[in-house]
Amino acid sequence: MSTPNLIATVAVIGFIIFTSAQAGRRSPPGLKAWGGPLAAALGFFGFSVITVVQEGPLGFWTDHVQDLWGNQIWIDLLLAGSIAWSFLVPRLRRLGLSPWPWLVLVYATGSVGLLTAWARILYAESRATGSAAAADPALTLAHRG
Repeated sequence: MSTPNLIATVAVIGFIIFTSAQAGRRSPPGLKAWGGPLAAALGFFGFSVITVVQEGPLGFWTDHVQDLWGNQIWIDLLLAGSIAWSFLVPRLRRLGLSPWPWLVLVYATGSVGLLTAWARILYAESRATGSAAAADPALTLAHRG
């Protein structure tokens, strides 16, 4: 199996495991839930740096405009990113964070920016929940994942 095939296979297995776990979750995420998206962002950023160094900064464009499959994948990524962004913006605003710097990061890095914004939201929410839990011990039990 070639390296690109191995990477794609590991990625789809990770996707299936993560999305299945989320579908089966019955309680809110735990107080340390922000670590997962942050780890994914850092790992994918590292992989992206290697890719850009080896393939060039605009290699993604060549792949997305070479045929209809490339177009379809590009449009699918843009739609998925738009959906994710639309879920993040209200939470950023509710926390008093401007969405604009995060949007610039998303434009520049795609999923890395989305994952980083998600991690920041979960971190801020866990701190708020942790503060509330310190005042009301019943909240600690209610918010454990």
